[in-house]
Amino acid sequence: MKVHELPPNAGRMINSLRDAGYDFNTAVADIVDNSIAAGATLIDIRAQCSQRDGEITVSIGDNGCGMTLDQLCNAMTYGSNERADVHSLGKFGLGLKTASTSQCRRVSLISRCEEGIDVNKLVLDIDHATKTNRWEYLEEEPDAMDSFLLRNSAGSGTGTVVRWDKCDRILSHDYKDPGGSVQQKALDRKIEQLRFHLGIVFQRFLDKEFVDVPNVEIKLNFKPVKPWDPFCTDLDETYRFTRAAAKVNTKFGTSHVYVDAYVIPSRDELDQKTADVVFPPNTNPDRFQGIYIYRENRLIHWGDWAGLYKTEFHQRLCRVALSFDATMDSLFNVDFKKSTVLINEQLATWMKGKVLEQARTKADKRYRRGTVSLARKESIDLHEKANKVIESKRTPSERHYSVQQLPSGSLQVENKRGTTVVEDKLDTSEEKKSPIVGVENLANGILWEPAFYKSPSGEVEMCVKLNMSHPYYQKAYRACKKDPVAIKALDYLIWSLAQAEYATMDQDSLENYLEMRIDVSRNLTHYVEDMPEQG
Repeated sequence: MKVHELPPNAGRMINSLRDAGYDFNTAVADIVDNSIAAGATLIDIRAQCSQRDGEITVSIGDNGCGMTLDQLCNAMTYGSNERADVHSLGKFGLGLKTASTSQCRRVSLISRCEEGIDVNKLVLDIDHATKTNRWEYLEEEPDAMDSFLLRNSAGSGTGTVVRWDKCDRILSHDYKDPGGSVQQKALDRKIEQLRFHLGIVFQRFLDKEFVDVPNVEIKLNFKPVKPWDPFCTDLDETYRFTRAAAKVNTKFGTSHVYVDAYVIPSRDELDQKTADVVFPPNTNPDRFQGIYIYRENRLIHWGDWAGLYKTEFHQRLCRVALSFDATMDSLFNVDFKKSTVLINEQLATWMKGKVLEQARTKADKRYRRGTVSLARKESIDLHEKANKVIESKRTPSERHYSVQQLPSGSLQVENKRGTTVVEDKLDTSEEKKSPIVGVENLANGILWEPAFYKSPSGEVEMCVKLNMSHPYYQKAYRACKKDPVAIKALDYLIWSLAQAEYATMDQDSLENYLEMRIDVSRNLTHYVEDMPEQG
């Protein structure tokens, strides 16, 4: 039997793997993984845009154990040797290369593995690989900038710098004035997004009170990255469920999956400063609900329910931590970017029964209570202008129907179609009634329904109840709270629909109108999913 060794074309392979799915944030985080795996306590990240030509350079330096030249060669190899420590943050031996080349065309590794010895440098240059079609790496002498960057992260001790040059993918387009203010501001925005990303992904390593992992300091353009705790564990208002743990047998022995569920406080329970931490400004709060998946205490996936549930408006206060170690990578089908995970059916069933269903129920109730409380504060003023106009125009001729209460308590509606008996009861509460009134919730989750009450003169009058916990009210109505004309227009539409319902109904169409309100309310829930929450 003959054996044929068929090495891939270097240029084509490297260029193809540039599209492995990294963005700037995930690419930098993957390099930080390597620094933590090397035992670093300080990671210094710098991203600069040259004012002269707009060229962007990025460096990630650390004070970890450093590497010899042979170790640099292994680290630069696609599919490098497996790490001795199974619990390392690294995986598959691809991250350094694929993460770096996803953002740049030239990657340099500069490292010192022992104090007092020479610094080694190895370069992967995509343009060189494309030209030669060979897996050639360039051993170079460190330049002044390399030495400066290593000194800033490692001093005279051990450490490594990953340097990206020819960064052609960090910003999405070319600029008319390379290096000018527009490009500089675009990079600044990228940096701030990266700062938040690192703060949440490495929160357990950055938080000195978290003792289960070694602490590390990350600096980004000279400023420390602060940890962001998605579960608000330092707030008294946060409700924490009892931890659930499941034993899992792996080829390495017995491991555990841990699940911690939290219901965080709603916005109206917090002062403005705290609310801006819990719900970061200019972000969609729905992006932060769901399951936060930690591999070796490093956050690898969040922003949804990992396929167990869909993202729902009323679940944004529910956040769940799922933690496991690297021995269970095959169980969760972790990919080489450490971002895609799958939860199998058996584990999903266990999680739902142990904690998820209870947590989601509590979160739903807390969210409705909070948002309705906030909306109720606004409700009277919100609908005041429309109510005044409706009151001034409310006459028997305007509504084209009349309503009387029967001895049985039911209501009799007379319109051009005849007489119809409806089972609606009069609202007998003593609070002053307005044509449009906000309520905490309505049956079937509908947005609105007509209701009746007796006016001071003894007449049976209609009002319209608006469901303040419905997503349409929360997102559309409250988005217009500073625009009285828009609010009046919405109120007039709802009022007119309710009026038309009683002006045209007959005994056969009673159920049809209810179904219509249910369908419209369900469709509105679907259409406003992409609209931001209104604070």
